Amino acid sequence: MENNDLWKELHIGRMIKETALQQNVSSIKIAKAIGRYVNNESKIFKLDDMYVIDLQKISVVLKVNLLELISKKYLSHIPVVGYNLKKENFAITCDLSTNIFKINIINAFEPDLKKPENIGKYIAEIVEKKALTQNFIASKIGRTQGLINHVFKRDYIKVKPLIKLSNILSHNLIAEFYLIDSDLKTLLHLLDDCEIRLSTRNPQEGLQSNEGVFSIILKPQQET
Repeated sequence: MENNDLWKELHIGRMIKETALQQNVSSIKIAKAIGRYVNNESKIFKLDDMYVIDLQKISVVLKVNLLELISKKYLSHIPVVGYNLKKENFAITCDLSTNIFKINIINAFEPDLKKPENIGKYIAEIVEKKALTQNFIASKIGRTQGLINHVFKRDYIKVKPLIKLSNILSHNLIAEFYLIDSDLKTLLHLLDDCEIRLSTRNPQEGLQSNEGVFSIILKPQQET
C-alpha cells in the first residue's frame, strides 16, 4: 500500500479505545469531554471517523496528541509548508505564600502573514494559490462541487477528509493548521490540573538523581 493510501486503514474509534486502555481512561470521561454519547459512550469506539475538534478534546483527556500520531503515520510523506506562525514563549511566576507556580504564554512576535481563522479558509487559500478549481477538488475527493464550496466556509472538518485533501494539495493540513503551534497550549491546558512546588531542600546540599528544585504534582481527577 502506497503512503497516500495508508490512511484507509485508519479507524478513529479503535485508535481512541487502544489509547484509552493504555492510559487507563474511562469511556465515560471521553464522552463527557466531547459532550456527546454520555449515555452510550462505547459508541465512540465504533466511530470510523470524527471531527478534528472532538479528537483534540479527547487528546487532552488522554494526554496523548492523537492528531500528531495520525500526522506522523499517514502524512509523513508530505512536507510541512504554509504559514510561518507566531512563535510563543512562556513565563513562570510563583506565589511565594503558597509556592504554587502559574504559567502564561507570551507572544514573542507576530508574523506579517497570519493563519486564517478557520480550516475552511486555510484550504481555500491553498486551492487558490495552486490555481485549482472546485470541480477538480470535488472529483479527486469524490464529492460534489457544492460540498467543496461548503467545506471552504466551515471552521470544522473530519479527520479523513482532511487527510484526503492533504494528499490532493500536497500540504500536511493537520500539521500546518492544527499542530504547528499547539504543543505549548496543550501543555498549559494539562497544567490546569497540577501544581508546581518548590523543593524544601537546598540544591547546594545535593539532590538525589530523582529529585529536582521543583516538582510537578498532578491533582487527582474524580471519576463520575
